[in-house]
Amino acid sequence: MNFELKPEHEEILAMAMRSGRSREEVLDEAFAHIQAQNLTANWLETDPEILAHIEEGYQQALRGELLTPEEVKEMLRRSRAARKTA
Repeated sequence: MNFELKPEHEEILAMAMRSGRSREEVLDEAFAHIQAQNLTANWLETDPEILAHIEEGYQQALRGELLTPEEVKEMLRRSRAARKTA
């Protein structure tokens, strides 16, 4: 399949090729990156545990059960301290 790249994409490709990689290697790397992003996005959208956490947070927000910025900072501070002592 043949296709034309936009000039700005050609420039990015040329920069990457200056490191010694072939055009095919650079494009393979780009497509692998896109595929990894898609797999990650699909995983986040379909993981039942993550979806349950999102739903729980959404329901809490609807009920007005939100944390202040100060509460979040304190929670993070305690979490970091606990990791340091573990």
